[in-house]
Amino acid sequence: MPRGVRDARRFPAMTAHASTLHRLHIRPARNTGCRVELRRKLRHPLENPTYVACLVVSMTILAVAIWLVVFGAGWLAFHPMIAKHTDKIRAALIALMAAPPALVLSRHAHLRIVESNAIRITDRQFPELYAILVDQCRRIGREDIPELYISTGLDEVTTAHSIFTGRCCIVLSSELATREYQELLDAFAYLIGWSLGRLELGHCNWTRQLLISYVLFTSWGKAPLRKACTRSCDRYAAYLEPEGVRGLLIQACGRELLSSLDFKAYVEHALHVPVMRARIANMKKQQPPLVLRVSELYQAKLFDLDRDLKRLSPPPDDD
Repeated sequence: MPRGVRDARRFPAMTAHASTLHRLHIRPARNTGCRVELRRKLRHPLENPTYVACLVVSMTILAVAIWLVVFGAGWLAFHPMIAKHTDKIRAALIALMAAPPALVLSRHAHLRIVESNAIRITDRQFPELYAILVDQCRRIGREDIPELYISTGLDEVTTAHSIFTGRCCIVLSSELATREYQELLDAFAYLIGWSLGRLELGHCNWTRQLLISYVLFTSWGKAPLRKACTRSCDRYAAYLEPEGVRGLLIQACGRELLSSLDFKAYVEHALHVPVMRARIANMKKQQPPLVLRVSELYQAKLFDLDRDLKRLSPPPDDD
């Protein structure tokens, strides 16, 4: 049976999902309490400590800037060379205080841009993708279904946005779409689950981002937190789509080469890459190394290696 037809019949997939629940000791999320438990179980252990560290650094930067603006005149009196530029320094500090929060607020206004430059996915437009989102929301007990779009020009294959009124949306990159997009439903399910996890875990919450905006304003500051958040979203996506490893692989080889990828060879490589070497090589990157993301999900038993090898490895030659 063609993979696209098989995947279309598979959703909603509950057998693999139930086995993941059993491994993680998570009850199906049918109310708010279970959703909180689900977030606690799936959030990566490094995310909260990293966020607290970013919060402390951000508040320290803000406190120092406020002190210099309000009480810095006395200190400047003992530094005449610097005192000549008091007005410029104060203006720069005020701009420093205002810029990161303004940047955070502008990011959330991006939802309006998405609405006018993307195609909204509904039960009439790409219905298979919309059905995946509805099913995932139902399984985690989420009543408000995010708006789902597909758009060009994204920096990532999937992203999520939210605004102050509580509206939120998920945007998929059109680079993944083809006329035969039904053959990639498992990959789309993983990517939709990834962004849904981002919303559920609060990564798009504007107050959360505002509190650490002075760290997010710098590339060196936001990289550790973003890597930890990415790992949390990976866990959430794998929980929602246990057969969604192709949602990660497509980010490595692209849509066109995915069907030609030797899955067994890639996984063997991913499971044997030296962890420390990969992390050092990607230290300046905003995302964890893709091979480590794949291997971590297999090691956590959120993906089933034996099942994926049977599904994705080419059939043996009759010869």
